[in-house]
Amino acid sequence: MGAVAVLVVLSVGSDGWSDVGWLTAALAALAIAFGLLLPVLGAACRSPSLPILWIVLTLVWALGAAIALLADGVLVGALAAAVELAGAYYAMKDDRAPGVSDPPVDVRPAPPAA
Repeated sequence: MGAVAVLVVLSVGSDGWSDVGWLTAALAALAIAFGLLLPVLGAACRSPSLPILWIVLTLVWALGAAIALLADGVLVGALAAAVELAGAYYAMKDDRAPGVSDPPVDVRPAPPAA
């Protein structure tokens, strides 16, 4: 949702993307791309390792975009990037159900000494 908000904020207006510097535009574009692909990647992968990596990279790009947009004076864009940052942080939470115990793990004996 934050990625869509950043895209809308930078696309609406007379100048849009040309109002910001090239570095801000690049950071915002990366934050938008990573934010939009995050749910797709999370649903497509069976292992959590790649989605977690993608979440961390989304956090980095969204933080960079928020700081750069704030420095360029695009306050609404910086707020939208901060929403994307919060969404990526929330996506990294533990997904276990509260109150449900972990399944029992079989304890195996130690291997014999060599």
